[in-house]
Amino acid sequence: MEAEKKVIIVRFSGELSIKPDAEKYQAIERLCKQISLRLSEKNVFIDITHFHDRFQIKVSEQEVQSVCAVLDRSFGVGNYSLVDFQCSSKEEQILRLVPNYQDQFSGAEFRVRVKRSGQHSYSSMDLEKKAGAILGKTAKVNLSFPQKVLHIEVINEEAFLYSEKRKGPGGLPPHKRERALVLMSGGFDSAVAAWMLMKRGVCVDYLFCNMGGKSTERQTLQIAKVLSDLWNPDPIAKFISLDFTDSIEDIKKHSSLTYRQILLKCKMYEAASNVSKILGCYAIVTGEALGQVSSQSLQNLRAIDLSTRVSVLRPCIGMDKQEIIKKAYEIGTGVLSAKVLELCGITQGKAVRKANPSKTDEYLQSLDQSLIEKAIQERTEILLKDVDGKMLQSEYLFVDEISEGYEVIDCRTQKEFSQWHYAGARNLSLRELLANLKSLNKKKKYVLYCSFGTQTPVAAEIMQQSGFQAYAFKGGIGKLRSLQK
Repeated sequence: MEAEKKVIIVRFSGELSIKPDAEKYQAIERLCKQISLRLSEKNVFIDITHFHDRFQIKVSEQEVQSVCAVLDRSFGVGNYSLVDFQCSSKEEQILRLVPNYQDQFSGAEFRVRVKRSGQHSYSSMDLEKKAGAILGKTAKVNLSFPQKVLHIEVINEEAFLYSEKRKGPGGLPPHKRERALVLMSGGFDSAVAAWMLMKRGVCVDYLFCNMGGKSTERQTLQIAKVLSDLWNPDPIAKFISLDFTDSIEDIKKHSSLTYRQILLKCKMYEAASNVSKILGCYAIVTGEALGQVSSQSLQNLRAIDLSTRVSVLRPCIGMDKQEIIKKAYEIGTGVLSAKVLELCGITQGKAVRKANPSKTDEYLQSLDQSLIEKAIQERTEILLKDVDGKMLQSEYLFVDEISEGYEVIDCRTQKEFSQWHYAGARNLSLRELLANLKSLNKKKKYVLYCSFGTQTPVAAEIMQQSGFQAYAFKGGIGKLRSLQK
């Protein structure tokens, strides 16, 4: 006999709900396909039933947490709820389940919210009053500012009861026809800018203008991979790396010190314009924030924009640095970006803050126009879905089994840890782990794991350099689950 499946009610982001029907249903279809695809890659298969402003997912008990982990990072999801109890839509059966919440609501201020669709012998208000009377024996009603809410959804012949709404990321589901090219430095800003475009339903590719060699390229590739894996595993997303060393020398040779930074940005924009045409992208995305550095004044941004005919999007333009850094840690790139040495600054001394467009153009005309073309022809092009831990780090950083005597550290979020973790593991986010290395025992051996196995190699490398015997588990959470079985 097949075990009864758990029901998860998923609500769309508010913005998605108010779109015209044709556009809304297309977006909902994309969202459902995206969720199903991401779960199927984990060998989790779900049943989805769509209603007007939400859909239901039915899944086995042991796979609930895998579904929640995907919903937490699926753009277009406003919030979702795990159903505690379900029954027929008959009023007496619903009220029979309400006492299950008395202990949970005891002493709290509460209210009951009923949402119905279909024909029933009772009104929503009547059901709210009767359920409230049951809970009111041990709790106090507060319709305006309740501490707890009992939700009852009655849909045709079925009823669902739950008391929690988990927040989703909001935004819009990815649209494969909407593509943009992110100028990626590896720092906090460009990663956050990429995420903010993803949240608007845009699929992104990444362009890295390499001025720091293979090590910096590898670190930046890792950040792009983390963004893709966590937030939008686009099967055609690419990471493009251009060797920019010749262009930098050309700029230094033919320009004054004060204009070098502006000219470097112009050449990056020029390269991005050409690469965007190759990849079919409609815009360039940068992490620039107004006034953060000298090249990001309004006058300088205007001068830089003249070097491209492609739309330039700056999602971080109104954010301050601390806001950007905070967001980077929230989306999972902060620890990695903190270790990247950004090499975009090539001006020694004071840089111009009010660039003259005519003078900027004069300098640009003196530069070797063939260098960008050459860099693009010789570009490194990587499909992100093919990137794994081996491509990102050296083999000595990995283990593919957990031997006796190793201390296991789960580097995911506390929420993910509470949903499932390897037996005996302790939970330290990457940020917490690296900030507290002095508190760890160097005589112990450590194995670190994360969701996909692409973040912990950086931490393992840092720990090894600090004298620890530390390794990243190869294969991520999926392989670890099968290992424990």
